[in-house]
Amino acid sequence: MKSKYDKREPKIQESRWGTWRVRFYDFTHDAHREKHCSTKTEAENLRRAILADDDLSQWFPENFDPNDTIKNFEDLANRWLDNGENVRRISVSCLQTYRCHLSHHILPAFGSVLLKKLKLDHIEQLAKEIRTKVPMTQSYKAVRKNRWDEIENSGETLSLSYQREILTVACMITTWASKRRPPLLFINPFETFKLPETPDHLYDYWKLEDEDLEEGTKRRQHGTIMWDERRRS
Repeated sequence: MKSKYDKREPKIQESRWGTWRVRFYDFTHDAHREKHCSTKTEAENLRRAILADDDLSQWFPENFDPNDTIKNFEDLANRWLDNGENVRRISVSCLQTYRCHLSHHILPAFGSVLLKKLKLDHIEQLAKEIRTKVPMTQSYKAVRKNRWDEIENSGETLSLSYQREILTVACMITTWASKRRPPLLFINPFETFKLPETPDHLYDYWKLEDEDLEEGTKRRQHGTIMWDERRRS
């Protein structure tokens, strides 16, 4: 059975005039393209550049767009945010959350990395780094039942669900870019990344009636202790 044609695989053929034709599918322009090279070595170099998703402007200078501003991951993230705000009309609160994750965690990790250099290793390294990060805002800290027994702990790390949320934003950006037609990324480098699994309930949260009951119990216990101390004295 004949294998399915792979658009991503460039084809090299020798012409009857002694030149070498490289034919490939250009996902940016959504069309097949070809380049005639004078030597086989030149054709092989072009083929490697296509497979590596390198900048092809030196091979096709006539099609090079000097106004293309999407060079690194930060440029791509800004394009994604703009699309979310003006095209998909994402809520202001969601956009604010996305910008927070990007500015505090994602962009410092690999915002300056060129798109053609972006790898799975970058998000895996980010996953390792945020394991040790601590909450920077009071609004992040959840109210949990064990707070009565807690002394303020400045070394508390980000919850697993919050870490997953940060990593999800990075994956959303590359997935969006690779699925566009024409795509902004030929290959999604984070496609095989597995997000960390989280339990359904990381913490047992207070209900108002439980909180009042617990406070009353503590006061009664405190009163009993004070009464016993007075009797002994």
